[in-house]
Amino acid sequence: MAMKKEVMSSERLAASLAIPDMTDPKNGIHAINLVVENVNKALRNAYAEAVFEEIRTSPKVPEKENFDDLLFPSDNAGRSSRYTRYVTPDTVLRTHTSAAIPGWLRNAAKGGRLEDTIVVLPGLCYRRDVVDKTHCGELHQMDVWRIRRGNPRFNRPDLIHLVETILGSVVPEYKYRANEVKHPYTINGLEVEVLVNGGWLEILECGEAHPTVLENSGLDSCEYSGLALGMGLDRLVMIVKGVEDIRILRSEDPRIKRQMVNLDKFVVVSDQPATKRVLSYSTSTDKTEEDVCEEIRDELGQEAVYIEEIQYSEMLYEQLPSKARENLGIRPDQ
Repeated sequence: MAMKKEVMSSERLAASLAIPDMTDPKNGIHAINLVVENVNKALRNAYAEAVFEEIRTSPKVPEKENFDDLLFPSDNAGRSSRYTRYVTPDTVLRTHTSAAIPGWLRNAAKGGRLEDTIVVLPGLCYRRDVVDKTHCGELHQMDVWRIRRGNPRFNRPDLIHLVETILGSVVPEYKYRANEVKHPYTINGLEVEVLVNGGWLEILECGEAHPTVLENSGLDSCEYSGLALGMGLDRLVMIVKGVEDIRILRSEDPRIKRQMVNLDKFVVVSDQPATKRVLSYSTSTDKTEEDVCEEIRDELGQEAVYIEEIQYSEMLYEQLPSKARENLGIRPDQ
């Protein structure tokens, strides 16, 4: 079965690319780029012997770089336009900042400059996601890779040290746990969660750079080893500032914007509870939950920022009483 690859509209592409990347101080001081700055300082201090590079790349990338170069299988569900935004049939808005790493590795290998280097890549990523308090379609992410030639080769203790260096620079007082997980482009992978308000929240994934990724980039995997880590910056800022809803990070409310230029604890600006509404929405039976959430946000336009969460509960035409069918104007294929 062919993978679904629906190209996004030019209007939606323009709207996506118009969203400011708050990892970049050029777009104004924001808690997100302050976290990036703290992480960078910690990496420089902890690994003074390594060359440090920060790079930024276009969010529009070939599908090959976003998936194939990172060893995602051809039938990986993430390739579907259910989850990924296609600009053309062969170009996507990156779903992770890792998409730029193989290209950077190839250029570094050609230049013969890789001895011991840390490269960081912060930026906006784009995914078709279901709306809730910790998920959004445009997320800030940061990749951290360290590539070294010769011995000693990187191993699990080195990976844990990298994780703890980063956590220590942002959320030193929080307990974390690391779970074994598989990633296409790493070996011995880990998923790291932080304990927040009695629950575990995933903030980063990491592992040792996969030998095949190194080889395909022109680096002899017997000579080079690496560490790979990708973190969600929005969630880290939410933890640092005590923010419970990811929408707050981009709020245009002046009372909130003033609080987003530092890493101090967030002070709630309204004591009013959230308003819940039950709305009936008819759509075709082949639409996914992600499709429905996106359609609702499109219909609301600028007012979509008021949506805290969409809970999806479906009923087919055949399950509805005749009066409800009449009121909704629903068809048998909906």
